Amino acid sequence: MRRSLLILLFFLVCYSARAQDTGDFSRYAWGTPLAAMQGQFDLKPINTQDSTARYSSNVSLLGDADLDDCQFEFTNGKFSGIVAMTPGKTDSYKLVKWLESRFGPGEGVEPLGWQWFKEGTHIWFDMAKAGEGYLYWYSLKYQAMKGKR
Repeated sequence: MRRSLLILLFFLVCYSARAQDTGDFSRYAWGTPLAAMQGQFDLKPINTQDSTARYSSNVSLLGDADLDDCQFEFTNGKFSGIVAMTPGKTDSYKLVKWLESRFGPGEGVEPLGWQWFKEGTHIWFDMAKAGEGYLYWYSLKYQAMKGKR
């Protein structure tokens, strides 16, 4: 009985650590101050280049897709982008399906690359031959220099 309770407790702890609403960041408008998001996503500084700072986060899911990493970017202290990576082909295709469900079919820019331009936002998803995926989700206002690829 005790072992069963420990297994159940372990499962619940692991599940709750991953079960946060990772689409949550999309509720925040571009330009939201870092202080308004830091606690929600456990943002910790990684590096700064010019006026843009990158932060690690606790986001591990996007839609149904597992993420290996999800980093937030803030330009002049304002929310300006997301960079995320999927671990393999299955999660990459789950992420593409999720993006298509929210933004419609993306422009196919290469055999395993898609992009979307919606409401001041540029989303670019690129899948490597091995299946891992790279997501770049940016504000065109706050990171205008990234522009169209």
